[in-house]
Amino acid sequence: MDAKNFNILKHFMIEIKMPDNPPTEFYTLVAAQRDFVVELMDKGIILSYGLSDDRTSLWVVVVAGSKEEVRVITEQFPMFKFMTFNTVGLMFYNNSKHKLPELSLN
Repeated sequence: MDAKNFNILKHFMIEIKMPDNPPTEFYTLVAAQRDFVVELMDKGIILSYGLSDDRTSLWVVVVAGSKEEVRVITEQFPMFKFMTFNTVGLMFYNNSKHKLPELSLN
């Protein structure tokens, strides 16, 4: 296999700032945003998606080959034009979902 054609997937944390005073259009896009996120979670592209309790910040962990791929994903968010993005590559991403179940010796 040619190493140049081998694209290693990495984890990225997207830190998103939500608008301070969103217009009415923002709220009309909530359902579409939710549906899009669920679709990407089902495909294994989005691993986690969390909103702060004050609704000002959103954190998303995605699997992609590069920051450019992450940008392409975020540009598809229905609420994209109302959000400010900062993407950080992660060295690793652990969560309890990937943890092996404890063995029972019964």
